[in-house]
Amino acid sequence: MNALKEPTLTTTKFILVTTQRSGSTWVIDMLNSHPQIAAYGELFLDKGKGSPTWCGGKDVTFWNTYFEEVQVPFKKTIKSLFIFKYLNHVYSPRSSIKSVGFKLMYPQMERFRRELLAYIFLNKILIIHLIRANHLDVILSQSTAAFRGVYHLRNSESTENVKLHLNVLQLVEQLQQQEEKILQAKSWYSKLGLPYMEVIYEELVADCRSFNAVLSFLGIKVDATKLSSSLKKINPKSHAELIENYDSVRDVLQNTKFCELLR
Repeated sequence: MNALKEPTLTTTKFILVTTQRSGSTWVIDMLNSHPQIAAYGELFLDKGKGSPTWCGGKDVTFWNTYFEEVQVPFKKTIKSLFIFKYLNHVYSPRSSIKSVGFKLMYPQMERFRRELLAYIFLNKILIIHLIRANHLDVILSQSTAAFRGVYHLRNSESTENVKLHLNVLQLVEQLQQQEEKILQAKSWYSKLGLPYMEVIYEELVADCRSFNAVLSFLGIKVDATKLSSSLKKINPKSHAELIENYDSVRDVLQNTKFCELLR
């Protein structure tokens, strides 16, 4: 991101809420590539240290690091005050930047609900809810990342191919849990009374112009063609190539509402 200069008068503030393995790292990367947007990764990551390295801006430290560096007595008793100060720092106006935001996972909102809700209401934070519609892809991405120990890849990087064996006895329940998690979040966030937008990951991947609606929501001149990211999918193969017991998975999903998730 560009060096800080004279601040602009107004800055649109947003959070991108989602769950793990929903393409949020790529989306933040894309948004941050726009010259008028400063987008950051999981600033409230549970064990985040230093500054985010995998996506978005790098000029803001994680909340954990910020709070550790606070040198005042009894700081834990006034932790809420420092969360507000931290968010003011994150959202601080800067030259040429019209919109600032960061990624927030569902559990992170739960952990800091009181402070974050107070802040987003007082500051009218825009909410972008990123949803990965294919719940099976979420499970496969989780399994692949855990198997490899690699959660993100850049275009210049490569890694070993994998064949995943899914537990068909638990698969339908896992898909239901993923669906319920998203539906609960949709209901909760959409009822906050704040500017709210749902974005489908698959639609963004299929056509970059789908980002135009997001940019418009952020008050940015529509030009999604300027967005870019060097991140690539960790599972580019078809399900038949990726899933070792594909036939068994297909059979167990055949008479369920999840049968259309197979690609």
